[in-house]
Amino acid sequence: MTQKFPLQDNESFYGGAIEDGLCMPFKDGFKRDLRDWFSGNQASPTLLSSKGRILRGDKPFSFEFKNGELIIESEEELKLEKVGETLRDAYLYFSKTYFKNYKGHLDDLMFSAPQYDTWISMRYEPTEEKVLNYAKEILEQGYKPGVLILDDSWAIDYGVFEFNKNFFPHPEETIEKLHSLGFKVMVWETPFISADSRNYRELSKQGLLLKNTEGKDVITWWWNGYSAVLDLSKKEAREWLDSQNKSLMSRYKIDGFKMDASDPDYYPKNSVFSDNSHKAFQSKYYSEIGLNYSFNEMRACYQVEGAALSQRMRDKNHSWTFEGIERLVQNAISMSLMGYFYFAPDMVGGGMLCDFEREDFKFDEELFVRYAEIAVFLPMIQFSLLPWKCLSDANQKLMKSLMELRESLVPTILSLKKEAEEKHYPIIRPLFLEYPNDNYENVMDEFMLGEDILVAPILNKGQTSRTVVVPCGNWIDLDGNNYQKGTYNLCAPLGKPIFLKRQK
Repeated sequence: MTQKFPLQDNESFYGGAIEDGLCMPFKDGFKRDLRDWFSGNQASPTLLSSKGRILRGDKPFSFEFKNGELIIESEEELKLEKVGETLRDAYLYFSKTYFKNYKGHLDDLMFSAPQYDTWISMRYEPTEEKVLNYAKEILEQGYKPGVLILDDSWAIDYGVFEFNKNFFPHPEETIEKLHSLGFKVMVWETPFISADSRNYRELSKQGLLLKNTEGKDVITWWWNGYSAVLDLSKKEAREWLDSQNKSLMSRYKIDGFKMDASDPDYYPKNSVFSDNSHKAFQSKYYSEIGLNYSFNEMRACYQVEGAALSQRMRDKNHSWTFEGIERLVQNAISMSLMGYFYFAPDMVGGGMLCDFEREDFKFDEELFVRYAEIAVFLPMIQFSLLPWKCLSDANQKLMKSLMELRESLVPTILSLKKEAEEKHYPIIRPLFLEYPNDNYENVMDEFMLGEDILVAPILNKGQTSRTVVVPCGNWIDLDGNNYQKGTYNLCAPLGKPIFLKRQK
């Protein structure tokens, strides 16, 4: 079904796939098909307008902006409703009408301390010795213990929820030692099942795997090869996955799970889910399992706005481009507007492994520090590469000062987390949400932490100053300089991020 909606004068739209934050507000010629691809991150079948309009679907749809119209391709008839006069009005209607009261609660430690992921540091070999040394070094260097994530290859095989004894010969003791050092422990998983495993054979007999139109188990390609897939539209499949996780929690005292994948583009077009739902709903079902754990992390989500789920931006390159640091602020804004409040901007410095493995790869210390300058103001901060392993002494000192800044912000972040839980209002906010009548629709390179902290990151190599748009109110920087509404050029030497506090 094709529907066309005329745009109003100077009307701006936001929404859809989170990775499209760099393209928001959408311009003429932009097109996204949510039916096929979320571009590796969260998505919402929702568009919000600066003129107080909202378009909301149930099933994923395609949308395009062309010649002054919003063109929709969808299986269902949709409405572009007028619910107010501003984007803030549209957002408040969106959150009140469509956010569900999901069960679940995220532990405050996800926000109050760093998360440490083994992925870039250890790649496919997160051994017992490496992990314990990693944790001890964190403490020796004066960093806070937080959540430690055992990434890919901790287990025997994909879909086999048992430690690889070649890497972890004493998993009970290892987890106990990590706990004694002050860490909570999460392990990585996906909904994929290796097709030569015992679990595959058992799940296939039970009919819990995704099938194709011929009634055969789907064997699909994903970034680590070919695997079968749990059909999470089946209650029994969801219960099976939850039971595997609960068993790990019982046997090894695992605290939670990094739940990767479930992207719709990994399921062939001839896939048939048991309830005949669209493949996008696999991400929704997967996310709802994550709500069973107070320590969780999701990367691909659909239609679970407002839920107590830790979200990670998709893997970022170690670069200054739109595949790296350039996209962080815009994606933080788009995640917040679509109700995915609780997030980390990938691992500091980037977490795209293939980027680090290029023959011509060069580590950029300036990029790493600037990346951290953004992350300290976001709901969660996550490391894999450890600063003292990759930075000069001078830049290590800058990182320590940034972590001290982060520590000073923790009470504010936890207070905003509580507000998000109770009122469904974002932790990170674009200027045009807080000041909807001040024509800030195109300010996508600044953001607000709550209503009282304005952050203007540096996003370009070698840059040491930038233009900052300051909204109405009385604002002050760390040096005691005062600012009123206007546009300023402010200095930002490396390690000293630009942020202003509103004076009440």
